[in-house]
Amino acid sequence: MSFFKAIPDGRFRRGVRYPQWFLLLVAVLGILSVSRSSRDLERFACRHREAFNVS
Repeated sequence: MSFFKAIPDGRFRRGVRYPQWFLLLVAVLGILSVSRSSRDLERFACRHREAFNVS
């Protein structure tokens, strides 16, 4: 996680709900679990919401 936290966040602060490092972590884990699209990544995140401890 320290690797993801070291990447600068280029997003505007308005409307940011989740830290960039968290989104990158979910994306990498989703891709490793054979998610092929953004919709697959969304389903992955919803399925594992409890493990990520995000409401």
